[in-house]
Amino acid sequence: MIKGITIPKNNNFHLDLLRIVACLCVIGIHTEDGGLILNRIARLGLPLFFLLSGYFLLPKCDDEHVGSFYYQRFMKILIPFLCYGVFYGCWIFQTGRILAKPTLENVWGAVRYIPHSVIDNLYQPIYFHFWFMFSLIGLYLLFPFLAQGLKAFSDKGLMGLMILLLVLEGLNDFLPAFGKVFSYGMEFGWIIYAIFGYAFTREYFKERFKWFFGMGIIAFALQIVVLGKLPGFSALIAHQDDLNPWEVLAVCGVFVFFMIWSDWADQKGIDHSKDALGHVVHFLSAYTFSVYLIHGHVITWWSRNGLLIDLHISHVKLWWILTVLCVFGLSFVFAFVFDNLIVVNVQRLAEWLNKKIYGLFKKN
Repeated sequence: MIKGITIPKNNNFHLDLLRIVACLCVIGIHTEDGGLILNRIARLGLPLFFLLSGYFLLPKCDDEHVGSFYYQRFMKILIPFLCYGVFYGCWIFQTGRILAKPTLENVWGAVRYIPHSVIDNLYQPIYFHFWFMFSLIGLYLLFPFLAQGLKAFSDKGLMGLMILLLVLEGLNDFLPAFGKVFSYGMEFGWIIYAIFGYAFTREYFKERFKWFFGMGIIAFALQIVVLGKLPGFSALIAHQDDLNPWEVLAVCGVFVFFMIWSDWADQKGIDHSKDALGHVVHFLSAYTFSVYLIHGHVITWWSRNGLLIDLHISHVKLWWILTVLCVFGLSFVFAFVFDNLIVVNVQRLAEWLNKKIYGLFKKN
């Protein structure tokens, strides 16, 4: 039995599969140009993670357990982030690779640099893809308070908020393409996806999944048409990616598709929780966060060595798909080993220290 990372038995198969798809999409963003359609699909990956965070975490947040929420996020998010960041700073940056022959010089250099590396990681992104962590942690700091506000909304009130956010973002993004500036300049950032994720936990919005799926298809098609056929116009759009309403709706469309698929499977009595496919999906999904953290260097190494370049097929972009799958596989292998050897033990140490410190305060 593998010790370390635990996989909840009640995980939703389809949402775990969605996590894997989102992780593959993020890797796809950082590969070479895969063509307009593949690139736009890849762009959906990162927003999906923010939406899933809102879906899973906001309903559980309350103002009586803020400290508990922060502690759980510290254990599950911040510790892995720091462990991987230290590995980048102390080992990869020093040796230039993930696997390098350990010598007294580079091992001592790595150990000596650990405190400085921890500070560096808390101060700024040390690798191109680590910016995501600062946005995610900032969002988590708001979650306990954001949740209370969202829970106070009626269903129709929450729908009104979502529409307002889309309209304001749309004005901010599209008016510049018509030579106008939206003077109110509202940018709500990644919090939009968390709000939509929370909304999808309510029955009112579940009953309207098909509407969101349809709008998602239309929004994605609009992206392809505008970006592919109107390059001059699209270049003037403030945000082509991530925060643009057509991206928000497309991401929602993907999410509700997996939810509709999940509901259909339940109705048909299809249960993957105990079969081989279900175990594989749950297992891979448990490491997607760590795959994200290490894939940056793996993709850099892969690109630098020009692997699979001979498999490029004009208009098909087979190399893009193979690169994404191979980088995911290599990143997963490393994440599995690193998490179970390093991350889990650091988490256990942090938990032990927390109990000791809490015990001292309790005695006093």
